[in-house]
Amino acid sequence: MIKVLKFLELAWLAIGVFSLLMGAYIFNTQGFNQAKWFLAGTALAAAFYTWRRRVRKQLEAQEARDKDNA
Repeated sequence: MIKVLKFLELAWLAIGVFSLLMGAYIFNTQGFNQAKWFLAGTALAAAFYTWRRRVRKQLEAQEARDKDNA
């Protein structure tokens, strides 16, 4: 389960970096009006990355507590 959460976390990070790079490129070539969708995608991916990371850390801590109690 932890491996799946790590993969999803890295996937959101990759999507965020890609969106940021594309947003910067489109901003430089076409302006803000076209780039705003990629920049919004960056913000969304950052939010999902943060949420996924928090959930994974909580699950790891819970598994460590369960292992100590067993």
